[in-house]
Amino acid sequence: MTSIDWQAFIDHGHGKEIAVAQVSLAITSYLGATSERVFMDHRYVLKSVHQHQISVEAFESLSDILAYGQVLEDRERHLVFLFENRAGWFHVVVKRAEASGRLYISTFHRTTMAKAAAKRRRFLLVRE
Repeated sequence: MTSIDWQAFIDHGHGKEIAVAQVSLAITSYLGATSERVFMDHRYVLKSVHQHQISVEAFESLSDILAYGQVLEDRERHLVFLFENRAGWFHVVVKRAEASGRLYISTFHRTTMAKAAAKRRRFLLVRE
């Protein structure tokens, strides 16, 4: 999605969810999901913008975060993606909904190198 698409969803996506990225088949299988598509609910997008100070430009990096980020398992049906780009470190959690088997972003916020390192020490490495 482009910046324009993200801004339109932020402004007009009330009560909706959208597919924001895809994960690899390996990640899909690991989580036991029904599809490679990852969804995000409008309410969580608004929370990310207002509470976590995620910019529209940062939302555009979700595909890269999910494609290239280091992946850790912190609990059943949840994977943590850690990624650094020119905007800094990001922490994204993708979870599989139990009932539908769909993948959702349940956490999207900035983090620090130190916090990312601490997570790497605590959780199971799924993908380097």
